[in-house]
Amino acid sequence: MSLHEENYQNPRLYFGEEAKEDFWELYKSERRFKDYDIESGDIKDPRFAYLKTCKDLKVYPKARMLIRDSKYEKTNHLDYSNMQLLNKSAVAVAEAIKRYQLPVDSITFSNNGLKPKECTLMIESF
Repeated sequence: MSLHEENYQNPRLYFGEEAKEDFWELYKSERRFKDYDIESGDIKDPRFAYLKTCKDLKVYPKARMLIRDSKYEKTNHLDYSNMQLLNKSAVAVAEAIKRYQLPVDSITFSNNGLKPKECTLMIESF
């Protein structure tokens, strides 16, 4: 495993305020859309996949769609309650989830505007 592969498997990139700051630093950097194989289109890092999909769909990224509060650091639970996952946002999150390297034991979807099509897309991404 390369150092770069270890980086996107690092839990510190997905939990708490430091992870949110790192997400926005990545978004502002020149690297944000370059972590993929141009020939195959393969993107390994969930954050890069999310940012690229948001760019392609012309939606503004939100760190909270990928970064969990530090209170969830000890759990393998994703909670998308009270987050607006409308159409394009759901597509971008699903692309990130496909590449999520940390184990996920459970997920909550409630009060987020998901329609059946987007909900199916999110579930299939696992």
